[in-house]
Amino acid sequence: MKAISDAVETGKKWIQDKFNTAIQWIKDTWNGLIKLATSWGTDIINNFLAGLQAAWTSVVTWFNNQLAWLKGLWPGSPVKHGPLKGYENWGFVLAQGIASGLMRGTPLVQSAMAGLLGGTGMGSMNISHSFSDGMASPPAFMGGGGGQPIIINKIYVQSPDINLDGHQVVQRLGPHLAYEMQVQNARRRPA
Repeated sequence: MKAISDAVETGKKWIQDKFNTAIQWIKDTWNGLIKLATSWGTDIINNFLAGLQAAWTSVVTWFNNQLAWLKGLWPGSPVKHGPLKGYENWGFVLAQGIASGLMRGTPLVQSAMAGLLGGTGMGSMNISHSFSDGMASPPAFMGGGGGQPIIINKIYVQSPDINLDGHQVVQRLGPHLAYEMQVQNARRRPA
């Protein structure tokens, strides 16, 4: 009987050892997975952060480049590119450019006016534009130095009355407009 009892005891011990070994293996595997998962999570987050930092640097660089380009368009010391490039004294040069353009366009205006007035019997008006000497001698069309007076005929076309709901609009709006004008003028009078 002792042999049976020893065999049962040995079997029991063997089962306990195998069970404890299996439990230990599950514990070790679980703890290993937790350590690996923690490492994986840390790696994922660190790599994500590194990606964000790399992208952030390129975004900031792009944004700074765009700001530098915009700054180069506006008047500064000196303008780097754009329509004002080369204009160190940009205000003076810009005004000169506008004045030069106006002066070059004056013959076109004279030609257009002569064409418009050609049918009125006024013909050419001989408009002088001596702006190069400043305004020491005003041009003829400004009233100095002779020339012909300019007469402008205005033609007014009065439209027929407009009816709205069987009433003339003037009859309905007239009193309101007169009242508003009276109120507005009363507000503007000095005390």
